[in-house]
Amino acid sequence: MPPHRPGHPEVLSHLTEAFYRVDKSRARAQGGAGLGLALCEKIAALHQGRITFESTLGQGTTVTVSLEGGRP
Repeated sequence: MPPHRPGHPEVLSHLTEAFYRVDKSRARAQGGAGLGLALCEKIAALHQGRITFESTLGQGTTVTVSLEGGRP
């Protein structure tokens, strides 16, 4: 599926900060509180996993979640 918004490589280090929004003009009433990726990072960590981001300006951002924990 093509990305809905262009990539933003300059903000990757902030994406898992609680309440961070790439688009500062968006109000909460327009959707989201800025917690989704912060929660995903915590959940991944609880499963001995991680979340990584790759972004290309004008093409989009890929989010990868790897979960290593759990029972065999």
